Amino acid sequence: MSIIASIKGSHTHPAKNDRLAYIATGWQNAAPIKEAAPEKGKEANPTQVAATPEKEDKNYIASSGTPSTTYRKPVAAKKSANTRMVRINESIKSNNVVSVAYFDNDPQGHYYLTKRGNLVQVEGDKVYQVAKMYKSNKIGYNIMFADNNAHKIYIGRNGLLLNSTGNRVGYIKAR
Repeated sequence: MSIIASIKGSHTHPAKNDRLAYIATGWQNAAPIKEAAPEKGKEANPTQVAATPEKEDKNYIASSGTPSTTYRKPVAAKKSANTRMVRINESIKSNNVVSVAYFDNDPQGHYYLTKRGNLVQVEGDKVYQVAKMYKSNKIGYNIMFADNNAHKIYIGRNGLLLNSTGNRVGYIKAR
């Protein structure tokens, strides 16, 4: 910072000497990281706990020209795949999913039609949009699915899913 910082301050950054002073003060005032003390009869927990400042000073620069408090923003915990799976399963059970689709070529696959007309596939903790529902462009069919590659699947009577040549590829069942 002492090499690349501008000597003059700007509306977004303080001058070099002030910036170096703020950085040094921040490092000196940083709360030490200490190991959590174990309860009696329990093993020590290896997680580290940082002391938090007693108050957050919104006026970062005190009258002396140095930062009055240093505030460490808490880091959000990463969402696990398990949490994501729970959210996906809740969404499937909710009224967001209006139908379940079954494909002959993928009997173990999990496909759902959402109330927004998206045909989605769920694999583990991932959700993929497979196609979108549109008004059919083929006589005899009211509704069809189409993907980005212009592949079309038509919804026939009793929920049969048919390709563009009229061959059955699966079926869809309302919930």
